[in-house]
Amino acid sequence: VGFLQGVHDLRAMLIVITAVSIAGLVLFILFVTKAADSLIRARESLLHSETLASMGRMAAGIAHEIRNPLFIIRSSAEKIRALHPESSSDIDFFILEEVDRLNSVLTDYLLFARNESTSRQEVDLVKILSRCVNLVEESERGRGVVVVTDFKVSSASVWAEEKKLQQVFLNILINARQAIEEKGEISISLSRSGVDYRIEFEDSGSGIPSRNLDKVFEPFYSTKATGSGLGLAISRKVIEDHGGTIEIESREGAGTKLIITIPGDTR
Repeated sequence: VGFLQGVHDLRAMLIVITAVSIAGLVLFILFVTKAADSLIRARESLLHSETLASMGRMAAGIAHEIRNPLFIIRSSAEKIRALHPESSSDIDFFILEEVDRLNSVLTDYLLFARNESTSRQEVDLVKILSRCVNLVEESERGRGVVVVTDFKVSSASVWAEEKKLQQVFLNILINARQAIEEKGEISISLSRSGVDYRIEFEDSGSGIPSRNLDKVFEPFYSTKATGSGLGLAISRKVIEDHGGTIEIESREGAGTKLIITIPGDTR
């Protein structure tokens, strides 16, 4: 009887030891997984920082080596146009337009590479969005693209850099317009979600293949032949600098939705 009791106790002890070992192994696996995720995020953050630093150095060189010659080329083309008005259309199309396009790309590089912060102030998202909508509607008048707004708040006060937010919203609206081949609709909604404001831009364009969704915020990635690939990268940087988030939802052939959250004025 004593021997059987000892075997029973040993069996119970082995079960407890096994259970503790399994629990310890599970905790160890969870710890290793969490540590690996942290290392991956740290590596991505480091690569992103290195990319920004490299772009800063590159942008300084570009600004010195390219911008001044572009200004000289544009000034010379304007003089030639004044001297030969009969060829003004060709000069506008082949020289001035391309110079302006290159200058726009260069400006995008500089905006992305610089980490300048201007003074922030209390601004109204409703007013900024309305201004952007008016600008797009003026440029698209009679072209078959309708912009629909749904502002669920009369005002949306945030502490922000107004020009940078306007740049983000205009860039998104221009991308949405370019995604629509002929006729279509762009909808913009603004609502309050807790302490944050939620802005949704949705278009009826061609959409983005699922395999490319992870790349749209990467610097220099663009689906357009003449795009710099920095528009959405700059937009994400600006929104994150304001403590917000930007997400994208899209399906090929079914349009695209961009969702932005920005903290309310919490001074």
